[in-house]
Amino acid sequence: MSAQKKEIIAVVADDSFRHLLEGLLSLHKIDAVAFFDKIEDVPDGVPVAAVLDDSKEGPVRLGAVLDRIKKHLSGAGPAQRSARIVIGPYHFMPDDSVLAGGDGGDIRLTEKERDILLKLCSHRGEIITHAELLEDVWGYAENIETHTLETHIYRLRRKIEKDPARPVFLLTEDTGYRLAGF
Repeated sequence: MSAQKKEIIAVVADDSFRHLLEGLLSLHKIDAVAFFDKIEDVPDGVPVAAVLDDSKEGPVRLGAVLDRIKKHLSGAGPAQRSARIVIGPYHFMPDDSVLAGGDGGDIRLTEKERDILLKLCSHRGEIITHAELLEDVWGYAENIETHTLETHIYRLRRKIEKDPARPVFLLTEDTGYRLAGF
């Protein structure tokens, strides 16, 4: 009979969150969590259940974090887990709507910004047309006249590009947009 390998998940947390969460995990008899100081320290292939630090806006509900950890450990297959996608200096975590890393710490994304990045990431550098993004992200039919997409791209560039006027990750092409930096 072969021993089954125990699955480990990662939590990125500073000391204050780490101590609180360690106590909560101990009470629930959960020992399959590895803590890391920075997202860059998490080994490839290890799923990240949460990123917690004092720079987060708003309150952190430890119960919600515990639920997330339990979900990761419940036997959900890798296909059901959110991937950590590397885009240039960032680690994109769709479940958290966060781009971690880079020079300025974590970047919070709106739901639509996250959906735009997910769509572009799923095509790995290929051009996605305006119409396809409008349909997939907003559900708009073809030939709709709107500047919604351009506005969201503008705001997203301001968050992720060092110089939004000269983007290196979120690129405009003749027929749409593509993501570089994989």
